[in-house]
Amino acid sequence: MRWIIRALPVVSLGLMSSCDSPSVAFMGSPKTVVVIEESTFSVHRRDDRVEVYRTSFEMLPNRLQVLGRAELAIEQATGCKVWKGTLNGDQALIKARLACGGQASQPPLATNLHYDCQIVDTWDLESRDVSVEAIECDLVTQ
Repeated sequence: MRWIIRALPVVSLGLMSSCDSPSVAFMGSPKTVVVIEESTFSVHRRDDRVEVYRTSFEMLPNRLQVLGRAELAIEQATGCKVWKGTLNGDQALIKARLACGGQASQPPLATNLHYDCQIVDTWDLESRDVSVEAIECDLVTQ
């Protein structure tokens, strides 16, 4: 009996980790499951917007690789391209706007943009100096 109580949280976590229920805005929308390389995505579409959930288990997935695969999954599931600059999210949930041959309205121009940036730097031991290699920024949606 004790092992059941100990195993219950692990089993529950495992079941919830592959959840792909859409948000309220996408409830009742059609869903398409797409596999790109080792990633499995559930693509939910409503008009010119999509909400994508990665449902496959991957050990420490790279965010940029997942976003690239998600973009391919969106295009495969909908037959539409993704509006440039509208693909955003993390390794689990991605949102975007579609560009379907002029049928979708152009995304509104953003104001008051906020970015979350990480500085990639290196330390030179001999000169005891830090040099910035790159600055990687993500647009923060509110």
